[in-house]
Amino acid sequence: ATSTAITIDASQNVGIGTSAPEAELHIAKSTSGGRGGTLVIENSNSSILNNEVQITFLTDSGASLAGISNARIKTINTDAASGAAALTFTTWSGSAEGERMRIDGAGRVAMPYQPAFRARGTSAQTETSGWKQLLFTTDVQTRTSAYNSATSRFTAPISGWYQFNTSWTALSNADNDGTVIISVNDSVDNVIASVSMPNTSQAFSGHSVSGCAYITANDYVTVQRYSSVTTTTRSSIQYGSYFSGYLIG
Repeated sequence: ATSTAITIDASQNVGIGTSAPEAELHIAKSTSGGRGGTLVIENSNSSILNNEVQITFLTDSGASLAGISNARIKTINTDAASGAAALTFTTWSGSAEGERMRIDGAGRVAMPYQPAFRARGTSAQTETSGWKQLLFTTDVQTRTSAYNSATSRFTAPISGWYQFNTSWTALSNADNDGTVIISVNDSVDNVIASVSMPNTSQAFSGHSVSGCAYITANDYVTVQRYSSVTTTTRSSIQYGSYFSGYLIG
């Protein structure tokens, strides 16, 4: 007896294992407690570094497989001897196509465009009493351009949950307040985290605070301090102040 292996209906939908395909390609297999329909994409060459297979997504007529695509999922050989492979995700930003996330053979996830930064406080900066922004303009390490060292601001490129951390060390002073906050849009009321540590009559006065919050795209984050007196940041480069943060998701 003969049976139908592949069905192509009037809408050009292809069915494998089904005579009523519901999409352009519909693979069906009835298996109780096991693997059903399976799609296999193979590079049949021997194990060579950078062998790859991919699925390409084209969401408009201007995109192409050979040129610029809107998105791709690739599996790439990263070690010819063992056959280890990475799974990568590529998208088109509107101006460039690039890899946005990679899962290596050990399951580690790298996101090269995930915003992150770390900056060291400006040495020996002096601020008068009241609320003042602390500056972090040196030794800047950043992934993406979300942190502006000229303004010591991190501007959220997308809405999401972010983690921020800061530490600030001042020279001995008579401050009886010692509040440091991580602030949204320079507001002393819209605060991610805060700490109050008045002067301890020692050579230095240290403050450290961290917190996470949902930040809306284009809102910015700074570090502010409130003091009852003029303060000066410790001048020792490695022991002064730091400000860092990153997108959680």
